[in-house]
Amino acid sequence: MVEQEEAGVPVQRQPHAIETVRWVSAALLGVALFSILTVVLIYVGPSWSWDLGIAAAVQSRRNPMLDVVMITATYLCSWQVVVSGGMFATLYLLLQRLWLGAAAVVASLLGNVLIVGGIKDVLQRVRPDQTHALLPASGSTFPSGHTFSAFAFYGLLALIYLGQGRRSTHSILVAVVTTVLIAIVGLSRIYVGAHWPSDVLGSTFLGSAWLAIVGLVLAYAREKAMAAPPQTFNATAQRWAVLMVMLWAIFIVAYAFFYSPARPSAAIA
Repeated sequence: MVEQEEAGVPVQRQPHAIETVRWVSAALLGVALFSILTVVLIYVGPSWSWDLGIAAAVQSRRNPMLDVVMITATYLCSWQVVVSGGMFATLYLLLQRLWLGAAAVVASLLGNVLIVGGIKDVLQRVRPDQTHALLPASGSTFPSGHTFSAFAFYGLLALIYLGQGRRSTHSILVAVVTTVLIAIVGLSRIYVGAHWPSDVLGSTFLGSAWLAIVGLVLAYAREKAMAAPPQTFNATAQRWAVLMVMLWAIFIVAYAFFYSPARPSAAIA
């Protein structure tokens, strides 16, 4: 301990400093890549050969089985599903007395709306031709709102889970499942014909940056809260979690039914 004091850098602060550098680096890299892509898209105009080629290749793989998978994936990040899921997640975290996690979910989803909506309004990029889209969409196309929502919601839930110090095997599984889910959501937006590939790529850069910013704030908030009394674990919250997941699943099924691709009202942003 004497060596720690002489060096002036307590051991317990070194991991936090490294974590901060990682979060800041990830955020800056994401913003930089998004900015570069935005400039490129402004320069090349609405139709980019890269976009056209990849979109055609992805959509050429359409078949009934993949249609179900991709439509399900895209529904999981529709704003109706994400908002309802955010409400259930916030309630669950409050029942667990995880105040920071609950606040992070609310802040992340609000940031999702403001960031994506603001950029879409400014850039006003035209969507692909919606004539043959499986799920016709409306409004500006860049960046992909569904892909950003995957980071802002599912990515954040994984981050909160990993921040609770769970077993490494569980943490790895959660990280892998979340990464696969985000990737499939992004791919689904191209598959159903709602977005250009560059829209999804842009949201991947920006969503990663946003998740890193929220992760950095959470890390600092947890450090400030370390001196506070430990939060009481409410075991009954697990039962509530099961109930809320079931209710959320029912909502998703109902939403998918009423917003079936066969219905004229299926257009979503």
